[in-house]
Amino acid sequence: DFKWCPGCGDFGVRRALEAAVAQRRIETELPAENNVVIAGIGCSGNMVHLLEDDAQPFGFHGIHGRTLPVAMGVKMARADLNVVIVAGDGDFLSIGMEHIAPQAARNLNVAAVIMDNAVYGLTKGQGSPTSELGQVTTSTPYGNPIEQLNALRLYLTLGVSYVASGMSSKVKALSQMI
Repeated sequence: DFKWCPGCGDFGVRRALEAAVAQRRIETELPAENNVVIAGIGCSGNMVHLLEDDAQPFGFHGIHGRTLPVAMGVKMARADLNVVIVAGDGDFLSIGMEHIAPQAARNLNVAAVIMDNAVYGLTKGQGSPTSELGQVTTSTPYGNPIEQLNALRLYLTLGVSYVASGMSSKVKALSQMI
């Protein structure tokens, strides 16, 4: 029984992803089996278990920080599949950071939906790479001493082909971006 905290933005991302997959199925007339969701570890990783209806018939709940290598394996084996990565800022931008540049250079043709709440939510609010300078977290009770990572700037610097930022409370707009 996977749960998110009341008010968590992952609920909005879930609805946006379900709507985006449904819209893609209508536009492409491809079956639901054409979609694969690769999930990381942490709160966002539960997405693979919580998608409903025909939005996600196949999924892989991977190991921490390794969504991009798993997605690459899926695309190498089945380039025809629509692969969507769902990961959090801690998972993707911390331990998974080393995979971003090589995969951006390869242009895997996958969608990566990164849920950035600037903390490790599953471990009760420890600081993440995107925590603001001075932000008080459970692991930085005197304030985060490290400048926050600007993930969007990083992606653009590495040549990622499409970068967008949305709000989980704006489900329709987020769905269109996805």
